[in-house]
Amino acid sequence: MSKTKIGKQREVIEEAFSRLGGIDALVEWGNYVDKFGDKPNYKEFIKLYVKLAPPLKVNTDNSKESQEGFIMGLIKAENVLKLSEGKPETIIDVESNTYDK
Repeated sequence: MSKTKIGKQREVIEEAFSRLGGIDALVEWGNYVDKFGDKPNYKEFIKLYVKLAPPLKVNTDNSKESQEGFIMGLIKAENVLKLSEGKPETIIDVESNTYDK
């Protein structure tokens, strides 16, 4: 597919996103609660987010900072996975090194 065609498709999707209510409508869709009290769209949003998020870079540098950064990245990825499965039993807050239950 040519870059021109991809660019045009992106413009069309952006226009549709805008006409459908933009970010506010996306947030409302993600927060939808069904008759069982579940948020099925939230799980789908997290799946989409994971696909669009930049890949985790693996640094071959063996420094302490590099290792800590890699571990924090793994913890964040695990937290996103827990949320996408609707099972946030224990979310690790890597910024303050605390656990939320």
